[in-house]
Amino acid sequence: MPATTPAPRRISLPLIFIASALVILGGGVMLGWLLKIPELVRIVPGFAAMVFNTALCFVLLGSALLCSGLSTAPRVRIQVLLAGLTIVIAALVLAQDLFSIDLGIDRLFSADWLQDTRPHPTRMAPNTAIAFILSGTTVLLLNLGRGQWVGYSVQSLALLITAIGLTGLLGYVLKIEFLFAWYSFARMAVHTASGFTLLGIALWGCWRYALNNASPIHSPDTYIVFTGSIILVGMALIAGIGGLLVLGQQAEAILKDNQVIATDSRVTQTGLKITVEEIYQPLQHQLQQVLLGLLGLTIGGVLLLRWQVLPLVRRLVTAEHAASERETRFRILLEAAPDAVVVTAADGRITLVNSQVEALFGYARSELIGQPVEILQPQRFRALHTEHRRAYAAQPRPRAMGSGLILLGLRKDGVEFPIEISLSPLQTDDGPLVISAIRDVSERQRLQQALAASEQRYRHMVDQSRGLICMHDSTGKLLYINPAAAETLGYTPQELQGRNLQALLTPQSQQQMPAYLDQIRRQGRASGPMTLLTKDGHKRVWTYDNVYCEDTAQGAYVLGHAQDITEMLRAQEALRGGEERLRAIMENATDGIITINEQGTIESFNAAAAKIFGYRSEQVIGQDIQMLMPESQRSAHRAGARRYLQSDEQGIVGKGPVELQGRRQDGSEFPLELGINAVQLGKQRIFIGILRDITARKQAEQTIRELSLEDELTGLRNRRGFMTLADAEFSLARRMRRGLVLFYADLDGMKTINDTYGHAEGDNALRDIAALLQKTFRDSDILARLGGDEFAVLALETAQQEPGQMIQRLEAEVAAHNHSAGRRYSLSLSVGAAHVEPGAATTLQDLLTRADAEMYRVKQTRGTTRRH
Repeated sequence: MPATTPAPRRISLPLIFIASALVILGGGVMLGWLLKIPELVRIVPGFAAMVFNTALCFVLLGSALLCSGLSTAPRVRIQVLLAGLTIVIAALVLAQDLFSIDLGIDRLFSADWLQDTRPHPTRMAPNTAIAFILSGTTVLLLNLGRGQWVGYSVQSLALLITAIGLTGLLGYVLKIEFLFAWYSFARMAVHTASGFTLLGIALWGCWRYALNNASPIHSPDTYIVFTGSIILVGMALIAGIGGLLVLGQQAEAILKDNQVIATDSRVTQTGLKITVEEIYQPLQHQLQQVLLGLLGLTIGGVLLLRWQVLPLVRRLVTAEHAASERETRFRILLEAAPDAVVVTAADGRITLVNSQVEALFGYARSELIGQPVEILQPQRFRALHTEHRRAYAAQPRPRAMGSGLILLGLRKDGVEFPIEISLSPLQTDDGPLVISAIRDVSERQRLQQALAASEQRYRHMVDQSRGLICMHDSTGKLLYINPAAAETLGYTPQELQGRNLQALLTPQSQQQMPAYLDQIRRQGRASGPMTLLTKDGHKRVWTYDNVYCEDTAQGAYVLGHAQDITEMLRAQEALRGGEERLRAIMENATDGIITINEQGTIESFNAAAAKIFGYRSEQVIGQDIQMLMPESQRSAHRAGARRYLQSDEQGIVGKGPVELQGRRQDGSEFPLELGINAVQLGKQRIFIGILRDITARKQAEQTIRELSLEDELTGLRNRRGFMTLADAEFSLARRMRRGLVLFYADLDGMKTINDTYGHAEGDNALRDIAALLQKTFRDSDILARLGGDEFAVLALETAQQEPGQMIQRLEAEVAAHNHSAGRRYSLSLSVGAAHVEPGAATTLQDLLTRADAEMYRVKQTRGTTRRH
């Protein structure tokens, strides 16, 4: 029994019928009193009449039951008011009988027209008043009671009210007046007894609905206790009434015998009276014993039902319910599984499949049940699979998905496709079963092949680079080094892989290694010079620019790119040897070398510099160095030179190579790497700039970045590129307090396109969607293909970039494409949007989740099925 009394949420049809019947019963009798119609007040001539107060109480209680369907607050107020009014009326009537007083509540109507000779023909019978008090109390408990005792009290009172009604009805049927008349002048009417029978059942039903909102006789526990109790009470009533009839017949026989004796002996009236008392005294004693015995039998039977029969039935029902629940749960889990699941018996025949099997293999469920599992494999493998299956049945064991065994599946249309299978043996009462989870790995294999090809191109580009490209972990352990760099150091890549970078450095550079590792971890980037030793002990100076990276598959690592500047430094050293030697070195150096004075005038310009900038040396010597710079950098250069000359602030002088933009003679700009050192020649300082055109290197780096951040099929960003750029855009928007909008789009029917027209046509559909997205959104927006048929766009929220308008514009572009493209299919997108308020503390992952959920809601609304 629950700790609290739950409020019913609705009222059942049986309760509505009973409550309505009570209202109609009471209303009809009240109408009979008002119009003086005996047929409404007294059902059968000679039977007791239902008084007006009794009819009014039935109307009140019936109305209270009809209010059970209301919400909690008004229902409680109305039912408490009606039940309280019923209790007050019945209590006042009962008080008149108990204390022999007249409160005037019976004088509303005259009963002369009924020809009833009783002292109070308009007064409610005491047993009727008690039944109404019990009924009103039950209604109050249903609304105000709390605790476990409420359930027992309500059911007991409902049973007692029903018993009062049934007793009255039996009294009328068997013509035993004391069952419906506690006093000779106060009798319960036959329709009153019927009303109490219905009212008791209705009150008990109200409690069951309040408990679990179910049918009044719903749980097996309640059914057994209630039905058993009714049977026992009924048997007790029948036995008691039968005993009373037998005792009455005995009394009547004794009275007749004594009456004959009194007549023959001419006994006085007083003597006869004494004899009658002597006769009834033992009968009364027997009657009391019979009633006590029946009461004990009833109580014992109810307890036996409650404590012995009920637990046994409960265990049986619980076991049956648990088995049914397990089977239902298994079927629900089977249908909810993302993979196709096939259950086979020991002989290899299919006993159960889920809906994913139908979608994957193209068979209807009825076509597979009872068939050998080999029907799902190509013909050439079936004999071998049968042998494997028999060997597995001899020694069944779980086998996880992706354990290295790739099989081929066969669809109903004859198309073969690669699958992965996991096996799980299951012992049941009907024999051993094998549960097979099947997954289509066609798309995964295609993506793996595309990834392998992309990685091969990337590796070829890195391997052919003449600069140093390497990867090392957070401790400096080399994970990869390109062949050109290894060759420069005199090693093979295999000899260097796994060694710590620190072991290749000179002692002076080794001292800088801890600071370098700490900087790269904290700042994510580090650059500068380092000196390495070749295998034969020679020093090579490299200038590096390394980046700290994190990858979910590989973990944290450092991607390094360096250039060998040994020759450049040697050239710098050679400058001290003399002008001629310097000129020779400058003219033969592969890097551009330029010298300028403190005024910024070019004093020397070697051949490599001339080749880089497109000028002849005589065209630039004596000119301001700013002619080799883009307009945007000239003011910064003048300010930096002024600070250096006035305060010796180093700026970029003497700090290793930096990346800048140069300007050629034809006006084109290009990236260059520049190292500047200052040399004091007498009273004049000369600045030596060593520069290199890094256009090819930048292009290679861009290619490397695009290979790792760009989707090869569509040219959009891939998931990694999207997350990288979106995180930066998120940070910028948060600082600028600007809103962002994320659009999450899914191509509808992608699987149908692949299955019907082939994967090549599916790739064309994805390229079309990418082109439509690029046409719809701005160049500044971040467009990406997250994987499969899912796309995302992160856009800055503006008045012109309102989400609803953008979705409508995209749908219009899709519609125009379908009209003009001439494809054998039409494209359709389900798009969800989510936005970030300016300054809101929302993560990118939260925004993706919201947009994905909105997209899925749109897809469900349109009646399409999302593909996973």
